[in-house]
Amino acid sequence: MDNKSYEQYCETISCPVCGSEHLKPYFKIPYGKLRQKSSLDYSVIGINSDTVLKVSKCKNCAFVFVNPRLKKEYEDLVYNQAKLNKYSKGGNFYQLDDKFYYNARKNRISFFPVLTQALQYIKKSGSLTLFDFGCGVGHSMAMGRGLGINVYGVDIDQKRLALSKAQKFTVCEPEKFMNRYPDVKADIILWQSNIEHLVDLNDGLEKINRLCNKGTILFVNGLTPAVIWIERLKKDFNLAHFVEHINYFPIKTLDRFMGDKGFTPLGMLKHAIIRNQNDYIKYTIKSILDIPWWEMWWYNFRSNFARYYRYEG
Repeated sequence: MDNKSYEQYCETISCPVCGSEHLKPYFKIPYGKLRQKSSLDYSVIGINSDTVLKVSKCKNCAFVFVNPRLKKEYEDLVYNQAKLNKYSKGGNFYQLDDKFYYNARKNRISFFPVLTQALQYIKKSGSLTLFDFGCGVGHSMAMGRGLGINVYGVDIDQKRLALSKAQKFTVCEPEKFMNRYPDVKADIILWQSNIEHLVDLNDGLEKINRLCNKGTILFVNGLTPAVIWIERLKKDFNLAHFVEHINYFPIKTLDRFMGDKGFTPLGMLKHAIIRNQNDYIKYTIKSILDIPWWEMWWYNFRSNFARYYRYEG
């Protein structure tokens, strides 16, 4: 391992949504003040407790993003080498044993509404193809395969890819997918808990575009800038972590980003993802406010979004 500082692994960029260079400082914090994850070793990218992580806001489109940020060539270090301690302590999580499948059942059932709502938007008959961008250990692909859908996925986390391959899913790294499967076109694309991680947002969306036909349904979820201020008040930075979570979209900014690539918004996730009591409380509140004007207001002031789009080309 070399002795580079974090700044040497990084670059300062213009706004990835609109290209503007008119940015203003939005937030900054030393890494040592974030919630520490003992299983992750970010020293591989030169981070220590005194490293200051900076967040910018675009004056033109209101996008909020970590800047400077890791260069794409070093992205693999965060999602593989930095997790070596996590892998060594992971135990059964990285084995296809009874414990894995027990936890997998809970996760797969909780995300079933995402897929069922996407299916309601599909207007074609015959077999369907699902593509999972950031497939992880394969929960969504398993749900799709159980419904008779052809499934494919990509990820850069090698341990998670290995688990997906062990379950006989067709997966690989994003950079290799188009060369290996040039004819694949998706009817449904899931971009779950991934957009906030991407070092190169436009490259990610370009890869997704190449898999679309007119009418392809895309589901995307992620974090809004509100999470930064919510966690600042709590004095507990968990979701706003600024090493892996580096992109924060207001809804209007997200619609602009997706619209520039041919995607038309269809609306928010209408059903609940319930895994615990907190999820139930959030769903109850959303049910009370679930009319169009209030729904947009609610999503602009909450910490995350879950949104569907149709590709119009």
